[in-house]
Amino acid sequence: MYKVMIVDDEPFVRQGLISLINWAEYDFQICCESDNGIDALKSAKEYSPDLIITDIRMPEMSGLELIRECEKELKSGCKYIILSGYSEFEYARQAMSYGVVNYILKPIDEDEVKESLARIKKELDEKNQRLSSFLDYKILAANVLKKYMNGQADKNKLNKVREFIPNFDKGKFCYGIILPIEIENKELKEYSVAQMVKKFISRVFAQSTFIYVIEEENT
Repeated sequence: MYKVMIVDDEPFVRQGLISLINWAEYDFQICCESDNGIDALKSAKEYSPDLIITDIRMPEMSGLELIRECEKELKSGCKYIILSGYSEFEYARQAMSYGVVNYILKPIDEDEVKESLARIKKELDEKNQRLSSFLDYKILAANVLKKYMNGQADKNKLNKVREFIPNFDKGKFCYGIILPIEIENKELKEYSVAQMVKKFISRVFAQSTFIYVIEEENT
């Protein structure tokens, strides 16, 4: 089930939206709700919602500011729907520039919300399918590369690795084995070994487009 957060400073709007839609029908569930942008940002960090439906005008932090902060803080590919009683073009233009899926005017039209949910579900499903395929290739590549290092790689499986790693046959591919060490620096402890290695290599070669770090436990 995909997680939804609803943000509006009017309680009857939040409750009306929750009861208006059969969320499970679209594979969504309400993970939290909030009446202001500041609390909503905290909840977004805690729950990592897949979809945020927010009013555009709220005290302290507007819906647009909330979306901008979520994009900056979360970086999780969250989808957004803006609710508003104001039909000014400028609000709609700004909302779309932040990647908002839809801009729905109050009073809320049930069919419009359902149409948006169906579209967002399709996009999220496709994204998860691509991620699943990528992880499958990553696992395959890890296993095949081990054998490749020992001269035991199966040719058919190497073809799969070629799909995963660009320039595999163009003299630009290299590999290395990193031994684990104890890290004393508290800041560095927040990163995984793979993240640190990729960050270091990216700096050395001044690019990160084709750098893949495969990390395994107990190695």
